[in-house]
Amino acid sequence: MNEEYQKSIEEEITLIKRENLKLKNDMEEMIITNERKIDEMISEFIKVIDSFDKSETVVKEKGLDQEETSQKAIKRMLQPKKVAATILDKYDVHKIDILGKPINEDICTIVETEPDLEQEDGIVISIEKDGYTRGNRLIRRAEVVVIKN
Repeated sequence: MNEEYQKSIEEEITLIKRENLKLKNDMEEMIITNERKIDEMISEFIKVIDSFDKSETVVKEKGLDQEETSQKAIKRMLQPKKVAATILDKYDVHKIDILGKPINEDICTIVETEPDLEQEDGIVISIEKDGYTRGNRLIRRAEVVVIKN
């Protein structure tokens, strides 16, 4: 009876270990799924910032920012962009700082090249679309222009 009891306990322990491992795997899968959903939401949020960036560029290109009244209106218009940037910072989301540095194709996509004999190949000279990371994960690749001689 003692051996049967011991065997029963060992089987119960094995069953508990399996259930524990399954719960642990399920929890890890839920965490990964939630992180992906957060990254997707942040990616959509970044599109809002992109819209503000485009509007700001158009305003400057058309010279609509020359008058004091216009400057104040533009400043008010861009306030939500600042709020959005603050929120992203709070959640450890940052723009990829690549301008003037050698291309890192793990985090950037080259959209254009330009010659410049004064600089070495592969240096980022322009960012067409900002890239973002959250913690150590890539949210969106930067789209860049690099030197190619």
